Amino acid sequence: MEMELKKMRVFISTPMSGKTEEEIQEAVRKAEELYLLRTGMRREDVYFYNNFEGGKRALKFEKESAEKVFCNDDGDLMAHQYSVEPKKMSVWYLGIALCNLSDCDEAFFYPEDWIHARGCRIEYDVCRQYDIPCHTAEECFDLYYYYDDCDKNVDLKNLNKDSELADLRDLIAEMHAKGATAEEIRSVVFYSMVIMDADKKHLNWKQAKADFGISALMEKYMQGA
Repeated sequence: MEMELKKMRVFISTPMSGKTEEEIQEAVRKAEELYLLRTGMRREDVYFYNNFEGGKRALKFEKESAEKVFCNDDGDLMAHQYSVEPKKMSVWYLGIALCNLSDCDEAFFYPEDWIHARGCRIEYDVCRQYDIPCHTAEECFDLYYYYDDCDKNVDLKNLNKDSELADLRDLIAEMHAKGATAEEIRSVVFYSMVIMDADKKHLNWKQAKADFGISALMEKYMQGA
């Protein structure tokens, strides 16, 4: 009987203050997609935690519980009504996030503006102080290099984002299996970042595809796949 492989546990840290729930969920989705692309791992082999969903689940649990039970100084059980001042809720969420982070194998900070978010910076410092491997979005590259205000150049009508990303996932899997160089894999990861944000940031994805040699890499690694 084969031993079941343990899933990689990855903590996603993303700014939340001033963002809508939809914006946060979109950032988390992109972070997960980018992590899978840069590592070549399959989604079923990774368990993602994030500071937003973890806080939501914990808050729902607390609100549904009328009381919490603690021990007093004498070791006797005592009831304690759950209560957090609204202005301190961010501290409460941070505590939940750090609990989740402690159970992870590594962390990924996304997008590039995470450095301006107080909670993300604290989570990053915890990773560094307690030797939790971590990676950041800025380890990649500046997407705005491919910004283009000409609709004809951006050509979003001919971009099927989901299909393109699916092809890139398959490509990276083959590249890992066939011993591609780190530089080749990095090129595909960078291109995938352009694809993920092409519509919102008006990026010239065709130019990026040419610059990173994606067609040549497809031909080199996907033949016979």
